[in-house]
Amino acid sequence: MQQIVYTGKFFCELCRKEITMPVYGDTILSFTSEEELECIDWCRHFHWIDFHRACAICGKIVLSGDLDLAVNNGEIKIHLDYTDEYRRVKRGQHLGSFLIVHEKCIKAYDKSTENK
Repeated sequence: MQQIVYTGKFFCELCRKEITMPVYGDTILSFTSEEELECIDWCRHFHWIDFHRACAICGKIVLSGDLDLAVNNGEIKIHLDYTDEYRRVKRGQHLGSFLIVHEKCIKAYDKSTENK
C-alpha cells in the first residue's frame, strides 16, 4: 500500500511561498541528509515543470506534449515570465543553450522573421 514516506518542503522563489510536496512509497524510509536534499531537488523540479515552465516567446505554461526547443542565440526576444529552472534567462545568455517554446509560437516567430 502506498503511503507518504517523506514530505518535501521548499520555498518557491517564483510563487513566493512555501511548497509542500508528499512523496509516496510502500514503506517508511529513513533518508540520509544527501538523499533528503536530492528528494527536495526533485520536488522543486517537478513543481517548476507543473507551475512555471513557460514559453520563452509568449510566457504561457508549456505542457510536455507541446514543448519544442529553440536555440538561445540572441535573436528571440525572451518573455519576462520565462525561467529556466528558477533562473531568469536573458536574450543570448548561455545559462541554457536552448529555450523552451510552444511549437505554435516558434512557427509564428519563424513566419514573422522570414522576410527579414
